[in-house]
Amino acid sequence: MGFIKNIKNLFSDSAPIKSGNNEKRPYPLGVIATKQAFLFSALNELLPNPDVILQKNNETLETYKNFLYDAHVSSCVQSRKAGVLSLNWEINRGGTKSTESEFIEEIFNSLNLRQIISEMLDAPLFGFKPIEIYWSEAEGKIVPKELKGKPSWWFEFDSNNMLRFKDRNKPNGVLLPNKKFLIVQNNATYDNPYGEAILAKCYYPVIFKKGGMKLWSIYTQKYGMPFLHGKIGLGKGQEEALELFNVLEKLQQDGIAVTEEEVNIDILESAKTSSADIYKSLLHFCNAEISKAILSQTLTTEQGDTGSYAMSQTHLQVRKDVVDADKKLVEYWLNKLIEWIIEYNFESVSEMPRFVMYEEQDVDMSLAQRDQALASTNQIKFTKEYFKRNYGFKDDEIEIASAMPPISPFSENGSKVEIQKSTYDISQFDELTQAVLKPILDMIDKGENYNEIQDKIVEMFPDLETSELEDFLAKGILIATGSGFISGKR
Repeated sequence: MGFIKNIKNLFSDSAPIKSGNNEKRPYPLGVIATKQAFLFSALNELLPNPDVILQKNNETLETYKNFLYDAHVSSCVQSRKAGVLSLNWEINRGGTKSTESEFIEEIFNSLNLRQIISEMLDAPLFGFKPIEIYWSEAEGKIVPKELKGKPSWWFEFDSNNMLRFKDRNKPNGVLLPNKKFLIVQNNATYDNPYGEAILAKCYYPVIFKKGGMKLWSIYTQKYGMPFLHGKIGLGKGQEEALELFNVLEKLQQDGIAVTEEEVNIDILESAKTSSADIYKSLLHFCNAEISKAILSQTLTTEQGDTGSYAMSQTHLQVRKDVVDADKKLVEYWLNKLIEWIIEYNFESVSEMPRFVMYEEQDVDMSLAQRDQALASTNQIKFTKEYFKRNYGFKDDEIEIASAMPPISPFSENGSKVEIQKSTYDISQFDELTQAVLKPILDMIDKGENYNEIQDKIVEMFPDLETSELEDFLAKGILIATGSGFISGKR
């Protein structure tokens, strides 16, 4: 009957599309494939977590919490979180501050945002993380007073993918009110609203690591200390042997023993050091698997015996990609919170305030040198927006100054120009380059023209190729010239 009903609904929810006098085929409306309509769906309204690891071991998400006590797991989690927690944040970064954005910024400044973000970043670890919003009314406005992360294992999803709190008095739990929780999910899908728990991938590495550590400690206790071998003379009985045993036991603890002359004690060292490497290799392998699961790479947490610079940079880029993904996850849900705050307190806004996380960029020296070289040509003038975007200046930190006439040691007619003598730092170059650049810079300081400098350098270094000569001259000009198009306030 349910199947026939679905077929009826399919055609009853269809609507014809008319185009002139022609009637096209009806298009289907509504939803057919749902968990409730699935033939083999359970009668229970709650949806079990499809995590294979938890199902096989009859565990809950709380099991993964214990993994955080592992030193390497904890280190990787801290490294991943630190990538996001170290970022700065701003409302409407680089844009104008509206009344709404200032209102939101004031609210966020009153919250413990670092703790909130850290708890949001538990979502990739456990699959999802409920963040409860403590709404309150202040000065006629409805604002979040606090946001607190709640344990994921306190909640379950139902067949409608709605999150429910597991109340001991209600078998199907309590459906959460709208706009009461931020439900941060990691790679959640329709058939798996619980998301993807990264710590599930650490389950077996952590278990095997614990087992390996236990066996290693037993091995160390057994073979780490030397064996004492006592010998007694022929004709001695069991009592003498037992007495020697007690002496050896005390010797192992105190290091002092008194025996008869015919008693010999030998110390036997263990020769099985290579066997200990097996346990060490197992632990290193497990740690590497944990690093890959949490950080998607290993070189930022594991110090290997080999590894190229290019490989290390690749691994750093992979970690940066992971951090960027976490950053977008946090931005999405905090912007969702902003939407709810605006909805509660403003009828309409022209532009929704946006929460943005960004990294305080260091100055890119290669970009700065390129810009300096371009500016020295007096053919290009950079805009204020360019400096804000590429060098991190704010509106009140930068002004565009009038371009100064370029000071050039080379006039169009080859005449000498009087310039101020300067001191140039060329220590970063090799000895040959310094030997060629020094006379070039000296002649530039003296105001000699390009042709004169070129002729003299050829005389001084007759073995230089034309391309090398041009390269040295270009370096000298780049070092000696410059322009000041901006005046910063910081």
